[in-house]
Amino acid sequence: KQARVLGDRKGLFFGVAAQIIAVTAAISVLTLLGVTAFDFLLPVFFAAVIATFVIWPRTWVTSLALSRPLLWLGKHSYSIYMVHFFVLECLGTILRVALHIPFAHYRFQTSDTVGLGLAVGSATLVLLMASQTYRFIEEPGRDFGRRLFKRRSSAGTLEVATEARVAADSRMTSQ
Repeated sequence: KQARVLGDRKGLFFGVAAQIIAVTAAISVLTLLGVTAFDFLLPVFFAAVIATFVIWPRTWVTSLALSRPLLWLGKHSYSIYMVHFFVLECLGTILRVALHIPFAHYRFQTSDTVGLGLAVGSATLVLLMASQTYRFIEEPGRDFGRRLFKRRSSAGTLEVATEARVAADSRMTSQ
């Protein structure tokens, strides 16, 4: 069965409210509870988040989730994940060793303005590097895997067809 889509004004208002509550609850559980006995509730919260977007697909929250910047982030998320640690470690080393910026309690001891600049700069650098690793590593790797799988599956299909023909021929000759 398909999920019922609610498109009237009352349904849309309730849908927006449900989506905001579900997302807020999921984020709250992640940030406030951390790793606790309540971790088993996380899949329930995320299922609720997904359900609100399936049941009420025509809300401004859904439109926001489908915006170009968020779709770009989703498309490049694996590359972001893969490069962020490397970029942050390199920047941290440069700041500590070359620029002699003090580092204590997992924080650089700078002014708020410099800290904000470092955060924006490092995020920008991570996104730029991730876009390039996506373009030059992730996409070509995925294309290579598809070609390899296609070659293997077509070769496997050819082998199965050949074996079936040989088996059929041997049955015909034995009769």
